[in-house]
Amino acid sequence: MGWGTFRRMLEYKAGWYGARIIVAPRHFPSTKTCSRCGWVVPEMPLWARVFHCPRCGLEIDRDLNAALNLRQYGLAVLSGPTGSSPGSHACGDPSGGGTAGNSWSTSYGSLKQEAGSGRLFSR
Repeated sequence: MGWGTFRRMLEYKAGWYGARIIVAPRHFPSTKTCSRCGWVVPEMPLWARVFHCPRCGLEIDRDLNAALNLRQYGLAVLSGPTGSSPGSHACGDPSGGGTAGNSWSTSYGSLKQEAGSGRLFSR
């Protein structure tokens, strides 16, 4: 099956169970971003199976690193701006995302989300 069909079926099932789907943008650098410090490597060839961060020294399986980044993205979308003070958002990012200092933001306009309990659909 194609990814479009898989996504449609996943959205249907999530709605059925009251879960919420959060879709990361197409070019979100989940594989190239360090899940510990947020540094983005310029290149990550497909043959490289281990992510090495030259900034903090993290060495982690490429797919696990991407999964951790996507989880963090979903949690940032769910939590939105912080309520500590007006105009103050996570990590100082005025866009409402929590990724100030990185080359990407968690605020990408409206995302397809199903109504439900607000739980992050992770499986």
